[in-house]
Amino acid sequence: MGSQCKASCKECGHRFTLNEGGGLSFEQLHCEKCGCAKTVNLYQSEPGLPSSADDWKKRIEARAGSCRCGGKHRLGARPRCPKCGSLRLDRGEPTLCYD
Repeated sequence: MGSQCKASCKECGHRFTLNEGGGLSFEQLHCEKCGCAKTVNLYQSEPGLPSSADDWKKRIEARAGSCRCGGKHRLGARPRCPKCGSLRLDRGEPTLCYD
């Protein structure tokens, strides 16, 4: 389950909307280097079934590919401030939850 909330950076004070998590038909990944988000459609056809959860994760990350900053989109990467790249974020209460 994913959610959207208002967030602010503890480093630079930048305020922004933060989306995290996926839904029934998609997964949202963040770049391990800059934190930008990328959405991957889970219904996109793939040859064969994944043999494990780790195989599934590798397939999703491979489809997400590289970020324009040179980093990789990862399922476990934390979101960052879009202005300064800090991981130190204050998150507000979710304003939207999606599945």
